[in-house]
Amino acid sequence: MKKVALFGLLSVAVMANESGLYVGAEVGSARTNATDNISGVAYHYTSNRVSEAVNAGYYLNDNGRAYVAYQHVGGGSSPIPKSSNIYSVGYDYLLGTSSLKPFVGAIIGYSTYEDGYFKVNGMAYGAQVGVDYKINNNISVDAGYRYLSSSAEATYSGDKSTIDSFQTFFAGANYKF
Repeated sequence: MKKVALFGLLSVAVMANESGLYVGAEVGSARTNATDNISGVAYHYTSNRVSEAVNAGYYLNDNGRAYVAYQHVGGGSSPIPKSSNIYSVGYDYLLGTSSLKPFVGAIIGYSTYEDGYFKVNGMAYGAQVGVDYKINNNISVDAGYRYLSSSAEATYSGDKSTIDSFQTFFAGANYKF
């Protein structure tokens, strides 16, 4: 019985070391794709902008983490002059047992774009891939690519504007408590 109790305590200690709360921040380059459909004619726009994000989450174990995130895609020049915001939740699966781990993840969220009275809001969903490098038990760095498809749209005077997708190359750091 003592051996079983000791094994249980050791298992809990190992799991506690692998799991834990974390916060992170990242910067990147985001490409936003949008479409205006005016009088039946579609106009496609692309804008490359700076992206910043913060996230908070929980390492479920050595190979899985769940998180909530806020991504701000900065404003630029015409045709997409104002910034966009993306609020999301996600899950990443980290592959392997070494300090350098590739990861794949799924994301679902809500994107917003506002230019004065004009608002384009809607769901965003997608995936990300990258690598995570664990520097020590508390600090890791990430780099990767994220693709989010968006259903954000607005209709005005019979015309329709949509934000079609966000594509982001990013690098960031995480701190695990």
